[in-house]
Amino acid sequence: EQVLPEIPDDFVLQGMPVPPCASMRLMGDIAAPSDSEFATIIAKALLAKTEDNIVFSPAGLCRMLEILQEGMDYDSLIYEKVNELILGFNSHLETTDDENFMLEHASSIWYNQSLGTIKEDYIDELENGYDTEAHPVDFAQKKVTKQMINQWVSDHTCQMIKTLDTEISQDALMLILDAIYMKGKWENPFDPDYTETDTFHNA
Repeated sequence: EQVLPEIPDDFVLQGMPVPPCASMRLMGDIAAPSDSEFATIIAKALLAKTEDNIVFSPAGLCRMLEILQEGMDYDSLIYEKVNELILGFNSHLETTDDENFMLEHASSIWYNQSLGTIKEDYIDELENGYDTEAHPVDFAQKKVTKQMINQWVSDHTCQMIKTLDTEISQDALMLILDAIYMKGKWENPFDPDYTETDTFHNA
């Protein structure tokens, strides 16, 4: 039986770049005392599948679940389950372009128009409620679609990520993307006198 590492009750952003205002949160706008529960559930699920280090964004995952939830039947069991999972966690990030700190958050859906149409009310809700772009594409045209998606990914990560490492199935209905870009000066910068080239070991 695999033993998972313990997840701290409180996630500490130790040493991270300092946002321009103390009230800004890097992991989303938290609205309930149990705000770390969603992140803890996801972290445990990811850690159960790998022994390597992982990096993930609770705010980004929450945003994608919110996008899916908007298209669900309010009375369905899946809607209730998703609501229980993300209850108290808001995916909103306060974007900023400060001299010492930059934070951007973008999301989009790419729906396979060859399988049908998406209701305009749903698209309007995503665009107005989540500032999410909606792109109709043909998943059968994989090369063209992948080029468009890669361009979006590159544009919304300041060219730090230029390609999306995923397969596109022509039978899929929709692809949801979420990108968070952060650049800032460290609160406690590395001292060059104590920095050297050496072997990196996983935690």
